[in-house]
Amino acid sequence: MSIKIEDINHDISNLSKTKAKRRKTIVDKAYKMFLDVGISSTSMNDIAEACGITRRTIYNYFNSKTDLLNYLMSTITQEIDPDFHLVFDGNISASDNMRNLLRRNFESYYKHMTDFLFITQVRFYLSYHADVPLSDVESDDLHRSFIKEIQDLVELGQKNGEFQVFDTNSKEIAVLIYRTLYGYLSNITVGVKVDKDRYDKECKVFEDMILEYLRK
Repeated sequence: MSIKIEDINHDISNLSKTKAKRRKTIVDKAYKMFLDVGISSTSMNDIAEACGITRRTIYNYFNSKTDLLNYLMSTITQEIDPDFHLVFDGNISASDNMRNLLRRNFESYYKHMTDFLFITQVRFYLSYHADVPLSDVESDDLHRSFIKEIQDLVELGQKNGEFQVFDTNSKEIAVLIYRTLYGYLSNITVGVKVDKDRYDKECKVFEDMILEYLRK
């Protein structure tokens, strides 16, 4: 009996789909267990049992718990990142665009709060338990792209006279705003059940503070 090339390709395709489906099951189960039980209290064996596979099988997909956690962090970051970036409107001022950017970040942070709390927990865990260094290459790229968006708005505001900051280094200003933004977000959300109305008021305070700084 001869085997056709098409049959081989079909079998490979089905195998790839099966592996992709199993990988997704592992990732989904692991994420839920890490949230519900805790990262330290969840072993690879626990995840394998929850997925109905052997411990040996799960290691065909992830070399270690650190590998799985890094994959989860990278995947989550890539999925939620588009929600945070500026939708620039050329018909409004740099100030209004800056406020929209800040507002978009607050709303997206609130929407993805569980993911951010998880990422914080992963970083804390890996800082003590990592068997391989945590890679931040993708994360650094995302940070740089967002800082560039803030920098562009600062430069636009300086050009049209809206922003009167004394320091002319727009990159340093953008980094300062970026770090302050995420420091502020962390302070009012991490580990705390936040009331939406209170959260919105806090956001407004921050937005006004940043715009006041840029107009000095």
